[in-house]
Amino acid sequence: MVLDPQVAMTGPVGYSENPNLPNLLSAQSWNEPTVVHELQGAIFCVRSRLFQDGTFYFDPYLTPAFSEEFDLAKQFEKNGSYKIVMVPTDNYSHGGSGSHKGLATIKYFDTQSAKISIMARNIDYVWQKWQNL
Repeated sequence: MVLDPQVAMTGPVGYSENPNLPNLLSAQSWNEPTVVHELQGAIFCVRSRLFQDGTFYFDPYLTPAFSEEFDLAKQFEKNGSYKIVMVPTDNYSHGGSGSHKGLATIKYFDTQSAKISIMARNIDYVWQKWQNL
């Protein structure tokens, strides 16, 4: 399934809207690659050619972190031609908390912001951006 050219994004933890599946799919709850509605953002992979050709994009407003995976899921959903696949594995390590574990302030470029402010801003932005999908 992952070799399928219609797969745009993969990751080890996904969320399913299929009533026949668990809502949260991970290596602890599921054992086969499965099309999902959205991925958890700790780790995910994208098909780079779809970004290089401009079909999809990482929204620069979401810099430096948080909500990119939800925004991408909505882009794929709107396009209607691509899939998101949860690939079960626990063979990875992630520092946690948006790659900024334990930090109250995130420094990026020539500025810094409170982590909670960035999270709130990005959640609100993505919600507003996609509310009429």
